[in-house]
Amino acid sequence: MKTIENIYEINIDKINKVLFIFPHPDDETVFAAGLIQKLIKAHVQCSLITVTTGENSTLRNGLSPGISLKFIRNNELKNACKILGLKDITVYGLLDGRVEENKEEIMEYVSVYIKEKKPNVIITLEPWGIYGHPDHISLTEIVTKLCALEFKDTQLIYLTVDQRYKSSVSSLKMAKNPINIKPTPPTIILKLSPLEIYNKVRAFQAHKTQFKTSLGFWKKWWERGLLQNEFLYIIKK
Repeated sequence: MKTIENIYEINIDKINKVLFIFPHPDDETVFAAGLIQKLIKAHVQCSLITVTTGENSTLRNGLSPGISLKFIRNNELKNACKILGLKDITVYGLLDGRVEENKEEIMEYVSVYIKEKKPNVIITLEPWGIYGHPDHISLTEIVTKLCALEFKDTQLIYLTVDQRYKSSVSSLKMAKNPINIKPTPPTIILKLSPLEIYNKVRAFQAHKTQFKTSLGFWKKWWERGLLQNEFLYIIKK
């Protein structure tokens, strides 16, 4: 496992096109806010697909019971990405929790998108879905299959977590089999600069319905290693 501070050490520079594919709004912030900032700073062309609208989240900080999360989370995503400097954002709009039952539809959409954008690097979550979330797992299966069958020349990178990461009880409740979850160990630790950490904090705060950003909150994410670092698994070609 190697610790790095810049994207050139993973052979990405401004001649590359990078596509992030995530299941929900806020995944981009939790697992890739620092990486996105580094890519944008290096003038790498980046785009993002967020597959679902995230409206089934049980987290509704500051919202009355009758208010839908759908459009609010979409705005939170836009606000977070603005902080990170990412402008090319697409929300596919699938209902939260429906990735597994709509695999063929999503695969077709993502395939067409890749053919149009022509990224040579695709980044998504690791195969265990970090904490076993069915949407996470199913989307990674789709992306991995597409890269293996249609886009063999495209570099695939998984975002993962450090081995000290411990999922919350509420997160594990979403997993079908929480006992056997073993997130892919990283091959790269990406160290964030103080400015990148600051902007990651701001992006977390932009997702205000999902995160109560108290002192205890920041302590928890620092202990997980996901404020000051991000974790990558590079698929060998």
